[in-house]
Amino acid sequence: MTAFGSTCRATLTLHWAAQDSIKRYEVNIAKAIDLAPGMRAIDCGCGVGGPMRAIAKASGAHVTGITINEYQARVCAFCVSHGFADCALR
Repeated sequence: MTAFGSTCRATLTLHWAAQDSIKRYEVNIAKAIDLAPGMRAIDCGCGVGGPMRAIAKASGAHVTGITINEYQARVCAFCVSHGFADCALR
């Protein structure tokens, strides 16, 4: 294996570890505020809605996201329309 291959594998491993850490943090947010199925929450400044979708999926609650960026709203709406979580965009 080349040094480049080792470096790429190490970089990807760190990336995946970071992504797992972020998901755990988002799930912990839902637990910390006791979100549960049937509850509603709002994410002001949701961007493309990544954390919003993760929290909705982990908690079973309905989360509404608000963003003023048109591109972010389109990406978020695409994700919501494809059933990634119980979310809405305003």
